[in-house]
Amino acid sequence: MRLSGIFQKKRGVRSGLPDVEVIWPGKPIFVEIKSRAGVASKVQKQVCFEMLPVGADWWLARSARAALIALHLSGAVFRRKWKPPRLKPFEGPFADPNERLPQAPNVAAQRRVARRRGRLGAREATRLAAERDDAAGETRIADSLGT
Repeated sequence: MRLSGIFQKKRGVRSGLPDVEVIWPGKPIFVEIKSRAGVASKVQKQVCFEMLPVGADWWLARSARAALIALHLSGAVFRRKWKPPRLKPFEGPFADPNERLPQAPNVAAQRRVARRRGRLGAREATRLAAERDDAAGETRIADSLGT
């Protein structure tokens, strides 16, 4: 990853440029592809705001299928007839980098746990984990005794 960044810098790639750039006679289309939990960084948002006034389309997509839909919505012409697939709400595509994005269910659960851990502090989290493990152990013992 680090080596890739070095080569990109030597080629003149600017930080914050989107992952997919489609330039065709209609208008330039830029798609930033993220993971299920991904959001645009401050630099990526800045680049987006520089592109929008000149007529470019900018999208954030959380899957390859969402990226294809973004291209389709921007008017890109595909070689074959293509029917957009149904996507989950968190996949996108999203045109506004400042809008609050929906979260995938597993990402939302992980973030809730992380927030709770942060609020509790290390000692409390350790105590709760020990209580949970003890309770699980008692359940296993009771199951093995048949009670």
